[in-house]
Amino acid sequence: MDRPVVGIIGNSYLLNDEYPVHATGHMNSAAISTVADALPMMVPADPELFTLEELMSVCDGFLFTGGDQMCTLKSTANRQPTRMAHLTEIETVSLWV
Repeated sequence: MDRPVVGIIGNSYLLNDEYPVHATGHMNSAAISTVADALPMMVPADPELFTLEELMSVCDGFLFTGGDQMCTLKSTANRQPTRMAHLTEIETVSLWV
């Protein structure tokens, strides 16, 4: 069975003060893979590289890092977001599927 694909919104960095890169934290990818049993995919931080429609056709959900000390889960059925306890050893995240 194929695992769902979860896009992890990346950040832009300048590596060694000269080489522009897109990056995301290893803990985020590991959490998506091991805890959620999904396939993590980094989404470049430059919105000119893709359209929203392309991204939505590839990803089953998205991980937006940062926020408060809780994880927020919201389904596509437009239900109220469900507050979930912070996962051990994992950076604070918001998951929208």
